Amino acid sequence: ARAARLTLATLALTTRVEGTPHVVGKTGRCSFWIGRSQGNEWRSAKHSLRLRRIRQHLLGGFASRGVSETACEDTSGMGETLMIVKKACDALAPLVRSVYYSQSSETSQTKADKSMFTIADGMVQELLLNHLFKRVKFKDIVAEEDIDCNIRDTPFKVGDLTIPTDSKITKEVVKAKEILDRYSTELESLSKSRDDLLKSLTLFLDPIDGTKEFVQKRGEACTICVGFARDGIADAGIVYRPIPDLRTWAAGCKRVGYFAGELNPTENSQDKSGPLFVTPSSVSPFIQKVIDEMKGTRLAVGGCGHKSLMLLEKPNSWYILDRGLSRWDTCAAQAVLEARGGGLCKLTGICDPKAPSEAKLDCYTYRKASTNPDMNDLAYLTPYNIRKEEKAQFAKSGVKERAVRSVDELDPNANICGCLAYSQIPKEKMQALIMAIKRASASTLPFYT
Repeated sequence: ARAARLTLATLALTTRVEGTPHVVGKTGRCSFWIGRSQGNEWRSAKHSLRLRRIRQHLLGGFASRGVSETACEDTSGMGETLMIVKKACDALAPLVRSVYYSQSSETSQTKADKSMFTIADGMVQELLLNHLFKRVKFKDIVAEEDIDCNIRDTPFKVGDLTIPTDSKITKEVVKAKEILDRYSTELESLSKSRDDLLKSLTLFLDPIDGTKEFVQKRGEACTICVGFARDGIADAGIVYRPIPDLRTWAAGCKRVGYFAGELNPTENSQDKSGPLFVTPSSVSPFIQKVIDEMKGTRLAVGGCGHKSLMLLEKPNSWYILDRGLSRWDTCAAQAVLEARGGGLCKLTGICDPKAPSEAKLDCYTYRKASTNPDMNDLAYLTPYNIRKEEKAQFAKSGVKERAVRSVDELDPNANICGCLAYSQIPKEKMQALIMAIKRASASTLPFYT
């Protein structure tokens, strides 16, 4: 009886704000939101971890059943699609963790551009593309890893890396295959019932965002990023942290007013004195000047997906950089932030001295393309943004960077226009940051890569 009362109390969190379904709650260290996320009109309630477990037991896990239709009234099926992907990430998390805690020279290697690759990258990508999504059609697929992966027959192989047949990793792969194959059928049925809702979308996938952090045992900064683009625009996505004991994630689609997540909100100690800027470990003089202009504090963390989730967890925080990312890094993050009233845009439009301070913020183009659709004449060529066919030769040349001479040199998916990401921010604070960026760029040019 007590469990029933607690469950009813949880379900009673569902309220209506201006006629729109909305659910908000906090459980222990976690916060979650389900439903339409328009404006700041949301309610909160505190519940014990025991209540969360009861709810998960009776309802089949947070946000995994009935959310899209009952909480969001989403007839498009996009919310349900994201929740199926979320359940797939739940199934992949034990595999990612088993690789993470058993790392060695046999589970990772260095790619031609000197970036890191682990068997977790290859296996997660293979399981998502050829198991979860095997029964549905996309317009196009853009995925980070380009490497042979065999998980059909044991011993499993990822590139030159072989996984022992009797290892825990192999057992987790077998288990994940079975679960994702079931979800594949569920996803196929949903897609067909919504007129093949995925056939007009391009999938952007980063199986492990933050591989460097993964190898360095900073697992909290690693995320699985699954983004869906429609007509070149980041439309929907999920960003999922698989390694911490308390897994956190956020998913959203602004077009249908959908947002859901389990996050770890923390107070921003800088909120009263100034904003917090989450950045890579090193920043250019331009980025530092922007932070100084805003009288802010810098927090160095890794992973684009991780930083984007931090924006949802920490009030009055920003993510800014002028060096390179890729479309698979930002597609899901942008969709999630936009669904929560924020965004992710290029720096070039803000830094342009001819652009008015209140001009519409320019975003990246998300399409599978043979040439980069977002050219920047001020960018520098590096081993990370050069076209794939030239990576090895460029790395051998010993040149760290040089000015881009032609769009044909660039990787089609390289983000070479900088990045500014934010969650719900008051208009006056957004305007203050834009003016600070303009002042900083007038004296110190961004170092676009």
